[in-house]
Amino acid sequence: MISINCQDKKFKKLLNDFLIFKFPQNFEIEEIFFDIEFINQICIFTIKYRNQEKIYKLKYAEKHSLLKVIKKIILIYFDGIVNYDKSFGILTGVRPLKLYRKIRKDNTLEDCQRILKEDYLLRQVDINILSEIYDNQKEIVENSSTESYSIYIHIPFCPSRCSYCSFDAMVIDEEKIDIYIEALLKELSSLKNYYNKNPKTIYIGGGTPSSIGWKRLEKIIDEVYKDYGFADEFTVECGRTDTFSSDLLRMLKEKGVDRISINPQSFNKEIIRTLNRDNTNFDFWFEKARNHNFKSINMDLIVGLPGENRDSIINSIKKVNDLGPDNITIHTLSLKKGSRLYDENFINDKDYWDIVEFSKKFMEENNYFPYYLYRQKRMALSGENIGYAKQGHICKYNVISMEEIEDILGFGISSSSKIMDKNHNFKRTFNYKSLNDYINRINDIILMKSSLIEKKDE
Repeated sequence: MISINCQDKKFKKLLNDFLIFKFPQNFEIEEIFFDIEFINQICIFTIKYRNQEKIYKLKYAEKHSLLKVIKKIILIYFDGIVNYDKSFGILTGVRPLKLYRKIRKDNTLEDCQRILKEDYLLRQVDINILSEIYDNQKEIVENSSTESYSIYIHIPFCPSRCSYCSFDAMVIDEEKIDIYIEALLKELSSLKNYYNKNPKTIYIGGGTPSSIGWKRLEKIIDEVYKDYGFADEFTVECGRTDTFSSDLLRMLKEKGVDRISINPQSFNKEIIRTLNRDNTNFDFWFEKARNHNFKSINMDLIVGLPGENRDSIINSIKKVNDLGPDNITIHTLSLKKGSRLYDENFINDKDYWDIVEFSKKFMEENNYFPYYLYRQKRMALSGENIGYAKQGHICKYNVISMEEIEDILGFGISSSSKIMDKNHNFKRTFNYKSLNDYINRINDIILMKSSLIEKKDE
């Protein structure tokens, strides 16, 4: 058990979040005590572990920099003593590449690597993948502008709720779908006059957008085109093959959708059944989609699902590679509140970390390169999610969204909008997560969003 004695509640929480992230396996089996006292810009930091006590007297100007120092001390102190997660050093944020880009801007590659190693304790393997992704994203980032924007549309419906899911999703209800779409179309049309150019990318996610039926989905796509025009890239998440039809694929192709996502998550049939999910006729529908000549097809896999072992995970990775999609996104299982697996307190085996490393090497050997990466604070193994692409098939939306380099207009339940001002700072507004709140307060949502855009140049 890890205990923290600190009068500053905010500082205590930040440190506790870090420890949960880095020491997940030691909370129940180890007794570690930290004492933090602040006296006139001096921090007295004490570590008590296994009848030993170590005291540090730390000068500081502000507590943010102090927290960084304390994190380093903890990781260095317990290195080789406690089995903690060393990936990405002291970093626990979602977007480690943003830090890399900030440091790289004013430093040589060599100095950047040194700073990340010495100041943030990143491993060379972490630095290498950040460096590679940085280079692969460079063209998209350099061509970004404060005048450009992308559109995200959230469809919260699914045929069933997967046990690992923590997204704002709900099981299909025909009446609710129609009411939701009516509000969604109103929200879409409300902002059409605020931008004088077409969106760079459009992304319809969920949930499972294809679950609402191809005619309803076509109605949404038509509204987007009418209000905003065509985009350089248009993605629709189709997700589950039990929502597929020939009409769906035909419509998407005819409407100019050039990227779709078909997500097996795993090719272990027993695992899929336990997850309350269906991969019906996956190979058949993938080939049907391929025959429609979409520019890019993405597949998602999740590493760390309960019941899987090393062999089954490797088999899924190899199966995806054999099918040959243009993008492969490999996620580490995220155990969030709202998912059934979280409620059941599923704890993933530590051996899965080897699988993540295997996947990186395997993707490279099969001509896939990493192009975006993000982390989540509650994940099996504290791992990362990495998107891989074949040459010429980078998903622009994923880069824009994750690296926060341009405006994103979010529409629908739980979506967020990010609006960049002239100083390249983002302001955000969030849509309601409840269906009733979203429908009944759609005018409030429109007002908040339009007000934010109107102040964009102030």
